[in-house]
Amino acid sequence: MSRHERADATPDDSTGRLPDDAVADLLASERRRRIFAVLRGTDGPLAVTDLAQRIATLEATSDGERGAEVASADTLREEIYQNHLPKLTATDVVTYDSLVGTVELATEDDRLLDPATEDDRSLDPDGCE
Repeated sequence: MSRHERADATPDDSTGRLPDDAVADLLASERRRRIFAVLRGTDGPLAVTDLAQRIATLEATSDGERGAEVASADTLREEIYQNHLPKLTATDVVTYDSLVGTVELATEDDRLLDPATEDDRSLDPDGCE
């Protein structure tokens, strides 16, 4: 396997799109929705450390207004590595380069790229996962 190791995703049809339930599972996590939002706004690979910092900043801004406890960038980085990257790379929606520690959006599936998913309240009105 290459340095972009990944499991084969099961496409829904000949377009290579993920099944609806796989997309729903990916978008079920508020943090993954934020990962998509950040990666949509970048051109090219982004260091996981920088991704975690950007998410921490987003959460400090939005969650701070709601009074929620905000995770540190270090905590987020570990969560991204342990919980989110395995799922995102297994479904081929991102590529991860372990040699330099970067992640890059690798899908054109509009269900994941729709800017409406950027507003967490539009997907989850109660703010819960």
